Amino acid sequence: MIEFGDAVGERWRGARPTLPDSLPMIGPAPRHRGLWLAFGNQHIGFTTGPGTGAAIAAMIAGSAPPFDTQAFAPSRYIA
Repeated sequence: MIEFGDAVGERWRGARPTLPDSLPMIGPAPRHRGLWLAFGNQHIGFTTGPGTGAAIAAMIAGSAPPFDTQAFAPSRYIA
């Protein structure tokens, strides 16, 4: 076992990006062909992240996502 010693600061728990409407952004980037966005699950990413992953994977594969993603479209903020 490797000994790492004492902690030297606060534990980092990762960034939790959020958008003004508190909804994640899921879908293709409007101005960048081939770029897909799937972020903004905030503090509930452990519970909503798997659904986001399933939706974006289906969209990239050209299939229908398992739920209606229209409310999460990047185009609501990015023209």
